[in-house]
Amino acid sequence: MRRLDDAGIMVGDVVTLMGDGQPGVVLLEPMMRAGQRVAPPEPLPRLRERTAESLASLPAHLRALDAPAAYPVTVSPALRRLTSETDTRFS
Repeated sequence: MRRLDDAGIMVGDVVTLMGDGQPGVVLLEPMMRAGQRVAPPEPLPRLRERTAESLASLPAHLRALDAPAAYPVTVSPALRRLTSETDTRFS
């Protein structure tokens, strides 16, 4: 999930489970299921528009190519719990 501030600028991402209820914008959407498209492909003008919107939501410090900057990405408690349970079960 991507968290945005009131101006629509990215402030951080949360890696979580589907349906976890984290606030933000969904970053990954299913495109294929059982080898079949789940929706028609987006037209090229819409892809360009979406890309421009994504670039506009980047904070200024992340737009600079010559000065690497950190961007906060966290793992949700639900995903940490599932990971721990899985590690315990299969260790």
